[in-house]
Amino acid sequence: MVDLKVSPLHQYHVLNARLSEFSGYEMPIWYSSVSEEHMAVRAACGLFDISHMGRVLVEGNKATTHLDHLIPTDLSRLEVERGLYSTLLDRNGGIVDDVVIFRLAENRYFLVVNAINLDKDLKYLASNNIEYSSTITDVTMRTAMIAIQGPNAESLLQSALNLALKNVRRFGFLTETILGSEVIISRTGYTGEDGFEIIAYDGSHMIEIWNRLLSTGGFGLRACALGARDTLRLEAGFPLYGYELTQEITPVEAGLSWLISRDKVHFLGKQKITEQLDSGTTKMRVGIVMKERGIPRHGYMVESEGRALGSVTSGTYSPLLRTGIAMGYVDRRAAEVSKNVLIRMKDGQAKRAMVTRPPFYDSLKYGHKRTDSH
Repeated sequence: MVDLKVSPLHQYHVLNARLSEFSGYEMPIWYSSVSEEHMAVRAACGLFDISHMGRVLVEGNKATTHLDHLIPTDLSRLEVERGLYSTLLDRNGGIVDDVVIFRLAENRYFLVVNAINLDKDLKYLASNNIEYSSTITDVTMRTAMIAIQGPNAESLLQSALNLALKNVRRFGFLTETILGSEVIISRTGYTGEDGFEIIAYDGSHMIEIWNRLLSTGGFGLRACALGARDTLRLEAGFPLYGYELTQEITPVEAGLSWLISRDKVHFLGKQKITEQLDSGTTKMRVGIVMKERGIPRHGYMVESEGRALGSVTSGTYSPLLRTGIAMGYVDRRAAEVSKNVLIRMKDGQAKRAMVTRPPFYDSLKYGHKRTDSH
């Protein structure tokens, strides 16, 4: 039996959550229920342990040039104490991973990567480091990371930890000392809500911060787990590596063209990316909303007029919209919004659905957005 890694908050989870294996970790899947935790984040505030995410320091005189070579976004424009979301690319424009990069100093960066890809990313960074001589340090196991997400997130942190965060813009961050621990506090998230992440350089101190937050009353905060994190990100239309994102998919196909700096002189995979930007792609990522009862799942076929158009990559029941939703890849010619399609369910039934454009919900832009079918 393979020994699973655990987060510094593991003892809390053992006492309070349903646990399961996730990317080599034993992590909480739910505390009360996925639906209750999901709606707590939408209505008030949720606290997530995301210590399973990979964390890597990249530093050195040529660290900016090193990382800039690997992503389609212009890293040279990123200010200190700012972060960005981008994709690490291979020479064919395929997505090696999607990452958040924080610029700690002129040539010092903190990367948050997907847990499933940590080992691959470390090898990738090293294999593309020969001419840059950056120092690459995996700090995952000695650090810890939590997320506070929801409309009450800022007020909660102000009250519980006496933090003034109003001037921290989205994808901005600051370094603070909380309960004796040096931390990075960033304003990003994976739920479609406003929120923050706290990264503790000494992970053993995170349990004190976690307990302080949970003991703060008046903001509707509750512990939330990976089940709700997945349904929340699906409603928000955020792709997940291994499902919507793989090395066989480019940012253009994934609907992430906004990451690409068109005037950037060089980055891995630029030729393929430029060709797709200029000429289009054969497939693209879309959202799907069920018009009949049923939950679309990974691998289910998307059909129209007796023809297969593509397949579902991720699907769930949306607690907010109260219907089945999904993301998937379909023939570009069939990707127009409001197109009626069929989803071939596991039992062979074809259920009516409609193509839409993610996100299904994003409070940062739309408030409680419902699709045209509801």
